[in-house]
Amino acid sequence: MWPLKFAVLLLVAGLTLANSDEGWKNAKSIYEFSALDIDGNKVDFNKYRGHVTLIVNVACKCLLTQEHYKKLSALYHKYSESKGLRIMAVPTNDFAKQEPWAEPEIKEFVMQFDVTFDMFSKISVNGGQRAPALEVPEGEAAGLPLQRHQMELHQVTG
Repeated sequence: MWPLKFAVLLLVAGLTLANSDEGWKNAKSIYEFSALDIDGNKVDFNKYRGHVTLIVNVACKCLLTQEHYKKLSALYHKYSESKGLRIMAVPTNDFAKQEPWAEPEIKEFVMQFDVTFDMFSKISVNGGQRAPALEVPEGEAAGLPLQRHQMELHQVTG
């Protein structure tokens, strides 16, 4: 379970718009972060407080993309109102270059799946091109890659 939680911390750290590369290391919950949505608007993660939140990395060219978007959309439509579910979809091109498109093309593509959950701007989560906030302190699983189709479910407490 520890690698999964750490991988999600890396994903969240990559999303953050913190001014300092050190800022994410002191965070006590996901609610201290913010990121740009697919339209370039800043989203304060505090909006997810009190909600069960699923964070998932996505890619439009993955063989499982259609199935995943359909299921995520159905899950969101079923539980967003009745149970307060929120989904944060984060595109990345880090896995087999399966997300080559820019945000406008990604947004247009996902419309066919009736995606109404939150889509974020594309980020890098692995390798030398990853966001500076993803730097891991020496001795804390440096180099641990985020896995393709990684998902994390957060409780309402963050």
